[in-house]
Amino acid sequence: MCRRTPLVLAIPMTFALASCGSEGAVKSTPPPLTLPPPSAISTVAPGTIPKPATLPSNVDFKTQEYMASNAAVASNAIGAWQMGATGKGIIIGFVDTGLVPIRTDFAGKIHPDSSDVIGSRPMDDTWGHGTAVAGIAAGAKDDRGMHGVAFDATIFMAKADQGCPDRCMFTAEATARGIDAARIAGARVINLSIGGSAAPEVEDAARRAAMAGIILVVGSGNTGAAPSSFAQQLAKIAPNNVIIVGALGVATSESGTISYDYQGIHSAPASISMEHYLGAPGLYNAATYFRSDGIDKLSGSSFAVPVVSGAIALLAQAFPTLSADSLIKILYVTADDLGKQGVDDVFGQGRLNIGRAFQPIGSLHMAGTGTRVQPIDTIVAPAASGDAIYRHQLNTVVLDSFGRAFSHNLASGSVGSKAPNPLASVLTGSQRNSVIDIDQLRFSFLMKQNPPSSSTLPDADALSRISSSTRMVASNAVARVSPRTSIAFGYKMSAVSLREQIAATNKSISLTIPATHQHGLASGEGRSVAIAHKWKNISLAVAGEHGSISPLSADDTRKPYMVASGALAYTLSKDHFKLALSRTKEKRSLLGSDILSLFGGGGSKSHYLDTEFSKALAKNVTLSVAVRLGQHGSSAGTLRSGAASLELSRTGVVKHNDQLMLHVSQPLRIESGKLSQVLPMSWDYYTKTAQLGNVGLSMEPSGREVKTEFGYARGFGHGRIIANGFVRIQPNHVRDAHADLGLALRGQLIF
Repeated sequence: MCRRTPLVLAIPMTFALASCGSEGAVKSTPPPLTLPPPSAISTVAPGTIPKPATLPSNVDFKTQEYMASNAAVASNAIGAWQMGATGKGIIIGFVDTGLVPIRTDFAGKIHPDSSDVIGSRPMDDTWGHGTAVAGIAAGAKDDRGMHGVAFDATIFMAKADQGCPDRCMFTAEATARGIDAARIAGARVINLSIGGSAAPEVEDAARRAAMAGIILVVGSGNTGAAPSSFAQQLAKIAPNNVIIVGALGVATSESGTISYDYQGIHSAPASISMEHYLGAPGLYNAATYFRSDGIDKLSGSSFAVPVVSGAIALLAQAFPTLSADSLIKILYVTADDLGKQGVDDVFGQGRLNIGRAFQPIGSLHMAGTGTRVQPIDTIVAPAASGDAIYRHQLNTVVLDSFGRAFSHNLASGSVGSKAPNPLASVLTGSQRNSVIDIDQLRFSFLMKQNPPSSSTLPDADALSRISSSTRMVASNAVARVSPRTSIAFGYKMSAVSLREQIAATNKSISLTIPATHQHGLASGEGRSVAIAHKWKNISLAVAGEHGSISPLSADDTRKPYMVASGALAYTLSKDHFKLALSRTKEKRSLLGSDILSLFGGGGSKSHYLDTEFSKALAKNVTLSVAVRLGQHGSSAGTLRSGAASLELSRTGVVKHNDQLMLHVSQPLRIESGKLSQVLPMSWDYYTKTAQLGNVGLSMEPSGREVKTEFGYARGFGHGRIIANGFVRIQPNHVRDAHADLGLALRGQLIF
């Protein structure tokens, strides 16, 4: 007989039969029945958007009621609920002993056509088997007792037992009528936590259900070396529509801790039915108690079956056009592998994992276009955008290999690049600037020696090692072609820096890159040329540069760029004013990054307006202000940026050849704008069409980096010592980033 263990007992009994049925029952042929229309099978209206794609839930499901619903917890059903699937609109059919309609778990959930398929008995369940099974699958979420896996699903109950004085008996005729009645009512899945004989009547009813796209979920049986003949025969009749469920769960401690990594003692193993077999929680499952509003604790495959039926209801609601075969395959593919690797004769396909079943499977394609979404290892965003790539999303709708729609953030594999630390060049190796003057020519070479890899003492090969570790960072040549005109050529030196060098306007001892020099191409390696000419107090300088941006990842390639710049300066005594325009053209990048690869590729054009002003406030005291405004255009949109700096310096503080400096600056930052493209916004499962919309990704960071730097320089003989200290607030434009502090001591020798 079927036994239960009420929650109120101090020492619960663990024995419960997985199925109540009869072998060799009376056979009869039910009257002919017509198939339901397609709308009865799929209850989600055409044109709706799948909830996993667009409607994630913000409900906190981890309530006391949830914690009591151990079968739902163990099967990871919360992963489906958080995606918005609750079983709403899906009918679960039950062929069982009826149920107790007045239980609160069933309030407003019972299908009106639920009935006794044998005669005209009331629906009341005198045995409690059907009540428990229905509660596990679809009990209401009402903050009382427990709730089911698909707590918003509709329950259709076909009361088919012959009475249960000691053991529930189900005739083949009653079972067949129950299956047919559930089919007519529009059930998407039929729960068969019963046994019996798969007589011709039952076989025919199962075939009709399979033709209607219905899934039959049947228990493996509580005993035996293989699933019951009833389960095996159903799987043989409708192999693409039947799941045989085994009960998992073993108590691993006296406190009642359950491990679902093992098959329970109340379950037959997969054996020869391994291809159709799926394990689910089936030990002490919390279930609706039939005698009063409360909880039963029941074990056996009978009570593992409704866990899988509830999972089917969740999937069917979320993905309404999937076939029965696809729904079943999804549960199999996403099951947790137990026992021997792959499908085995104990656990079959593995252990049900509903949360995994609600994750994309296989390759992803853009909804409506068929374009494959390539996995992104690393997309580097511009340093000027700070943490924008982490704060905002570029969401679209993609389809997995089963044609299921999911919301997908195309920028999920992106990272924000960081501006170089001001001390990086100082701390990562010594630099030496060598200058050679020949008549009207000057050659400059900036050499860098990397720090030693170990602290071992020098040996005979030390000189060769030092030589091999020294490399040229940049170089330039300046030729004075007339007293007022100079021309310069640079290697690995930006056009703006070369322009300023021949104009001799930057004499700061700051470690900070001037605001008007920041173009975002920190990784660029180019060749540049500049020409400067002076007319009394006015000077004009123009420069050009071309090169390529270094690869940002192992799979990346160099990206060409070109820069054109011009500056007009006016000097009166010790006051200086400069206005400059620059234009940067990048072939496959934006501000030195590969962010545009998220928007179909392409290049960008940036335009900068720079103003600089310096004024002598008093003897040996100078105030300098610089502002850069930028606009960056691409096929994905237009961004606007800005940078600014203020510097106050004084010479002759202690000695005539010393200098004291205070520098405050904001590095280049995206101030406004977003990148966007037309992407699928929703998917209609019935028409197989996507609704397109313009999706934008804001590039404005959360913070604003402000750096304050102090510097002191003092001459000694043929050189000078320079000390710098700085603090960066919200470094890299990240609002919550910790402040960055630094000190540096540099030496310069002039020969």
